[in-house]
Amino acid sequence: MAYSHLIMEDMKMAMETIRTHKIRSFLTVLGVVIGTMVAIVVASILLGVQKNIQDSLNEFGVDNLFIFKFDPGIHFGRLSPEERSRKSLTYEDAMAIKDLPTIKNVVVEAVFHIGEGPQPVRTARYKSHELTELAFRGMTASYAEVVNGRMKEGRFFTELEDLHREDVVVLGYDAEKNLFPDETAEGKQLLVDGNLYTVIGVFEKKKNTFNDCKSMPYRNANNLC
Repeated sequence: MAYSHLIMEDMKMAMETIRTHKIRSFLTVLGVVIGTMVAIVVASILLGVQKNIQDSLNEFGVDNLFIFKFDPGIHFGRLSPEERSRKSLTYEDAMAIKDLPTIKNVVVEAVFHIGEGPQPVRTARYKSHELTELAFRGMTASYAEVVNGRMKEGRFFTELEDLHREDVVVLGYDAEKNLFPDETAEGKQLLVDGNLYTVIGVFEKKKNTFNDCKSMPYRNANNLC
């Protein structure tokens, strides 16, 4: 009984304080509400960013490992002596990695002059549409399987087409929209720096930044590096 009486007294004192200091009480409550809302909004944003990053990584496969000669990303200034002395990764290196018992598959990608000065500017044209990119990406036929690449239309190139250096190309979703806004791209001839390439497929739209890629057989792309 005494405990209930104390609680009632505390509540009366609290209400009296609120009535006496209405502005201060209002600002206190407002601060608590704003603080709670900010915490909820920030948490929601962070969860959304985390989900987008996770979804992008999952599109490439959760157990993939990427190996580069140089650190990927934007570079300023000259390479260090240690970086310049690194040996280039070769096709044979990739095949040796593929033979390891814990490796399911390997894709080899031709990277254009990364870390070795400005990249060449390539221009792709179809009729009146034009798209200029820093580089076209060349890779082996296992690329679509390794990175979980799904096709919107057509197909990815085969090992035989890579071996014979066929002039074929697979476009990313955005690249197709820019070059073929009013028609399908599959089977069309794309002019790249004076050379004709046949579009054999288009990737589905991805959450990451590779929707504007133009992929061609590794051995053919090596001629452009």
